[in-house]
Amino acid sequence: MVTTLGDTYEAVGEYAKAEKMYREGLRLKEGLGAKDKAVGYLLNHLGLVLWERSKLPDAETTQRQALELRKAVSGADSADVAESENDLALVLWQQGDLDKAEALFRHGLALRDKLPEPERSAPPNQKEVAVTLGNLGQILHIRGDMSTAEMMERQSLTLRRQLFPEG
Repeated sequence: MVTTLGDTYEAVGEYAKAEKMYREGLRLKEGLGAKDKAVGYLLNHLGLVLWERSKLPDAETTQRQALELRKAVSGADSADVAESENDLALVLWQQGDLDKAEALFRHGLALRDKLPEPERSAPPNQKEVAVTLGNLGQILHIRGDMSTAEMMERQSLTLRRQLFPEG
C-alpha cells in the first residue's frame, strides 16, 4: 500500500509525500529482514525523489544502495541494474561528474542491449533505452561532441516515435 502511495505521489510531483511513503515502505520491509526486488525498487524510487528534491548526497547514497542490492538480487546484467545505473547517472550528472554519468549511461544501454528476447524488444525496455539515449545525448552535447550527441538524440527520437506514434 505505501509503495503504491509513494508511486502515486511521485507521479504527480508530490516528492516530499513520496519520500515519506518510500521511507515507510523501507522501514516495514527492513523490519522483516527483507532484501528483495521490492526493497531495490523502494530504494531506487526513494533515490529518484531525493534527486527531484535536490538532496543530492542522500540521492547518490540511496541510488548506490539500490544498485548494489539489485545486482545481488536480480543479477548484474538485469534490467533493474540498468535502471539503477541510469538513475545514479542522473544524480552524478547533476553533481557535475560527467565522466561517471556518461559511463553509467553507456553501461546501462549495453545491459539493455544484452537482455534476452522478448524482454529486450518489449516496450518498457525500449522506452528506457530511448530515455537513456536522450540523457547520453545531452551529456555529449555539454561536452561539445555534437555529431555523436545528435546521433544519440536521433536514435532516441526514432524509438519514441515507434513507441508513441502520432495519431
